[in-house]
Amino acid sequence: MDWENIVFSGIFSGLVGGILWTIQKKGRMSKNVSIVIFIIATIGWNVFDFKVLRSTKGGIIDGTDLVIEKEDEPIFLTIKNKDPKLYDEFKQKILALQKEGKSHDVIYGEVVNKLISLVNKRILFALDKDIVAHAQLVIKQMEFLQQVSAEKCLRFVFPEMNKNVYDLLEISKSFPKELYNQRIKADRELIISSYSEQQYQSSDKDDVLALQDLETIMVDMVHKYGEDITLLDSYQSVTTNKEKSCELLIDINKRFIELPPERAARLYRYLMSQSQ
Repeated sequence: MDWENIVFSGIFSGLVGGILWTIQKKGRMSKNVSIVIFIIATIGWNVFDFKVLRSTKGGIIDGTDLVIEKEDEPIFLTIKNKDPKLYDEFKQKILALQKEGKSHDVIYGEVVNKLISLVNKRILFALDKDIVAHAQLVIKQMEFLQQVSAEKCLRFVFPEMNKNVYDLLEISKSFPKELYNQRIKADRELIISSYSEQQYQSSDKDDVLALQDLETIMVDMVHKYGEDITLLDSYQSVTTNKEKSCELLIDINKRFIELPPERAARLYRYLMSQSQ
């Protein structure tokens, strides 16, 4: 329920009613006329509020605002302004699912699935600080899941290991509320910054430098873990030793973010470009 709009509507009605009551008492207007004006003014305000004020604040995807979580509104406003084609894809997908009679949870699951994919794609253009912040929180989430279940740790890192997006959502619900909210905030800021005027543009030189950093890190990892490093060859191989694979993934990501922010972000961009 939008209490802000209800309060403003009440204040407006009270002001109009007070003014009309004063005019009526002075004999300048009949009681019936004042009642009619009051009703028209109140209806007019609520139409204006719904069609104009709320459309600028919450009409994120026309006809689908009940599906979009309030926390996601800045993302969709950014997409609407910066990437109209993608915005229309979201809109058409949601409207199609609504037409099919799908539940709110099913539709929002599809929205989340597309947002996860969008985060991965926009890492290529996001600012250094937002990529590093995103990576730091992913590591914290991996460490939390490592204590719960190595399998969940891997399913979190490799969404393709899940049966569907709802398995990933179920894992996300297991995080402490503060950690979950921090991750959502970081992802939101990453997407928004990737559409800013300062969005990053990688070059061939960036890829060469990123590969050099990656090779240096991998040499150190081989010295520490030996043949176990081959567990990271694919998401199929990690399942042969889930505990060790989770440990390796956390360690290598920690090594990434120990680099200066510019180099860490460059490395993540390179890895993401290779995976797409």
